[in-house]
Amino acid sequence: ASLLLRQAGQRTWSFLKGAAAMITGAVLVIWILLQFPGTTMEESLYGRISHLLAYLFAPMGVTDWRLIGALLPGFIAKEVVIGTLGVSFLGAEPATALTLMEGLQQLAGGLGQALLATANAIPAMVGLPEFLPAEVEAPSGLTAVLATAVGSAGALAYLVFLLLYTPCVATVAAVKQEFGKKWASFTVFYQFAVAYLAGVVVYAIARHFL
Repeated sequence: ASLLLRQAGQRTWSFLKGAAAMITGAVLVIWILLQFPGTTMEESLYGRISHLLAYLFAPMGVTDWRLIGALLPGFIAKEVVIGTLGVSFLGAEPATALTLMEGLQQLAGGLGQALLATANAIPAMVGLPEFLPAEVEAPSGLTAVLATAVGSAGALAYLVFLLLYTPCVATVAAVKQEFGKKWASFTVFYQFAVAYLAGVVVYAIARHFL
């Protein structure tokens, strides 16, 4: 038992080191793209690359550079796509500097909310009502703006692509840890190709009905 625990601990630590390096590198790349040449988001390297990629996503009915750009940080974690869209379309309020304690409190609060939402969703998995009924929210400003940025068929294709392309950097790190760099690279390109083809097909069909 002790040998098994030791091996499990070693493999876990090895994975965490590799994943941390990949995640840190990806975050650094996104940060550099957003910060240089130090102008607006659209004029930054991030915006320029997003404009170029818009031509690639045109067959999917998605041509707005802000929608395309949100997929870049989504490679780190898909949870940040909505936040990126909010900043891109609605702008961001000036942020005040946080102390270390304030930052830790925000992280703890976010973790607590995530755990509560997870626990609340468990009954629904087995057909039971949720512990806390979901509140009906009015459409947000972002929802209204997105409705003007992409059509219904394009939005559906965008969601299909978002669901199918590479989940996150941590997943790539796990594949690399188990199977090596070649399989990790192949996984990224394969998932992108599948997601892209699925998005194009969905758009080609959906535009006749939506």
